[in-house]
Amino acid sequence: MDFELFLQSESWVIAGALILFCVGISLLITEFFLPSFGLFGFAGATALLIGAIQIHQTGAFGEEFFLSTKMLSNMIGISLILTGWSAYLMRRLYRKRNTTGVEAMIGGEAWVMAWRGQRGRVWIETNNEQWAAFTDIKGIPLKRGDRMMIEAVEGLKIKVIPDLIEEDDKQEQAEAEK
Repeated sequence: MDFELFLQSESWVIAGALILFCVGISLLITEFFLPSFGLFGFAGATALLIGAIQIHQTGAFGEEFFLSTKMLSNMIGISLILTGWSAYLMRRLYRKRNTTGVEAMIGGEAWVMAWRGQRGRVWIETNNEQWAAFTDIKGIPLKRGDRMMIEAVEGLKIKVIPDLIEEDDKQEQAEAEK
C-alpha cells in the first residue's frame, strides 16, 4: 500500500480515535483506583474528547452510529464532574490529621510514671503504653501523675513539655468555661 494513499484514507484517523477512547477510559478508571488529585481524570477526559471529535468528524460508522454533539458534551461533562469530585475528596483526605502511628502522638498527653532530672518514663493513655521520655527544660520537679504534652517522637523516646498549669489555675479555667 502506498503511504500517500494510507494518509488520505480515514482508517488511521479512526484507529487513532479508538486508541484515544481506550486510553481515556483507562485513565478515568485509573483515577478512581490511584488518586492523583485529578491529573489522570482530566487527561482521560481530554483523550475521550479528542477521540470523540475525530470519530464525529470522519462519520466513519455511518448513520446508525452517529455521535451527537449533545451526547459528546454530556459524556465529557459527566467525566469531568466525577474527576473533580474525586480530586476534591482526595484533597480533603490529604489535609486530614493522622489518627494512627507516631505522627498521631504529637500534641497528645502523657502522665509521669517515674522521673529523675530531665529523663523518665511516661504513660500514654491513648496507646496504653509506657515510653521513655526526656525534656529540655531543667529544674522542674516532676512527680508521678503529672501531666505532660508530647512535643516530638525521636526514635524510641518521646520529647515532652511539662504541663505547668497548677490545680488552682485548672479550677479557674473550668469555672471560666462554664
